[in-house]
Amino acid sequence: MRKTVIIFAVLFLSAIAIYKFLFYENKPNMNIIYIVSDCLRADRLGQNTYQRDITPFLDKIALKGTSIKNTYAHSSWTLPSMVSHLTGINPTAAYKLSYGVSSDLNFISEILSDKGYNTYMISASPLLTRKWNFIQGFDVYEYIDSRDGRDVNAMISELLSKGIEEPFFLYIHYMDPHTPYYPPEEFLEKINPSAQDISIRFDNLKNHGLSQDELQAGIDSYDGEVLYQDHLISQIYNLINRNTDNKNLYVITADHGDEFSEHGGTGHGVTLYNEVIKVPLVIHSPGIVPEGLEIERPAQVIDIVPTILDICSIGYDEHKYEGSSIFSDSRGSFESFAVLWKTADPCASIISEDWKYIHIFEGEDHELYNLKDDPGEQDNLIEVFPGIAENLKGRLLDYNEENAGIYDYPDPLGAHKKGSDETRLEERIKALGYIL
Repeated sequence: MRKTVIIFAVLFLSAIAIYKFLFYENKPNMNIIYIVSDCLRADRLGQNTYQRDITPFLDKIALKGTSIKNTYAHSSWTLPSMVSHLTGINPTAAYKLSYGVSSDLNFISEILSDKGYNTYMISASPLLTRKWNFIQGFDVYEYIDSRDGRDVNAMISELLSKGIEEPFFLYIHYMDPHTPYYPPEEFLEKINPSAQDISIRFDNLKNHGLSQDELQAGIDSYDGEVLYQDHLISQIYNLINRNTDNKNLYVITADHGDEFSEHGGTGHGVTLYNEVIKVPLVIHSPGIVPEGLEIERPAQVIDIVPTILDICSIGYDEHKYEGSSIFSDSRGSFESFAVLWKTADPCASIISEDWKYIHIFEGEDHELYNLKDDPGEQDNLIEVFPGIAENLKGRLLDYNEENAGIYDYPDPLGAHKKGSDETRLEERIKALGYIL
């Protein structure tokens, strides 16, 4: 009997030792803060030589971390773009307009939760909700019914004051640079002291019809919003660093940009030009992420999930992802796909090395650009290099055919009877210029 008790005690103590090893000794020691600024164009960062100094904090963080200067999103509006942010999968495969995100996908939040992370989403976007299946894997989801990032920061401050449990994955989505542009007066004055303190709304249009003065007023207000956004991110960065014990990994980026008549239109979600699909990407963690590194080689949003897993030494099946870690030594030739269904002119694009081809599904006005010689996409070379265009067209259409519909989707979550909360969400979505 005594021998049996001793054996049981040894086994029990061994089990405790194994548990401690698995859940304490190997517990992750890095928090991950993933910040998305809605509509923040890549070219507004000072490191990209914008003429106005409107991102002083982000520029400083970029110098202390790694900046990927040519990062492409996979659509030009929030829903499909955020699929790739949160899953690492191109929205061609992972998203349907009427259904949202496939439940078959592994969100970064789900992967990290399985590794012992506490997962939080604090979002001011009315699109990233349960209705479209965007909160998979998050222990806590808080929607902030406000487009003023001060309210987002206040919610995070409250979360931290209650004693957020580390390690954590915290996803933050700000709406401040999104139209209607209405920056606080002090930030607008820094952009243009004579600018009027009014709300300016730019609709998502392919042809805007604005005067030059109206367009400039919108640009001034947008830049004021970007300056304010930079200030908000600096506040939350300092707040998190003061209230955490672990090392912190920051990923700062955007879902898409906004157009200011570079191709005749305004807003986003109607074209796939670089002003709306090129996004900033700054990765920062002192002592972990290379300092002062600027990566010119093009990257894409589906690289972000593998990059986070790589930095945190979390193993993953590389074959599940088209993208790869930005810090990988084995990255192949660059090829990035984008798609846009929610528009009068559905289109898709492929970027391959120096070339970009845009395909219009309901027409023949396809476009071809050499991004090395013409980064602003002003000289359509479709008639000059028909062979290159045909090759890219074939690869793009083959990709869409092979990847569309490969996942199962839940029934539309919006098919149930609408309550007052959902009605308010729809009103806010319409106020932002979306019709779903």
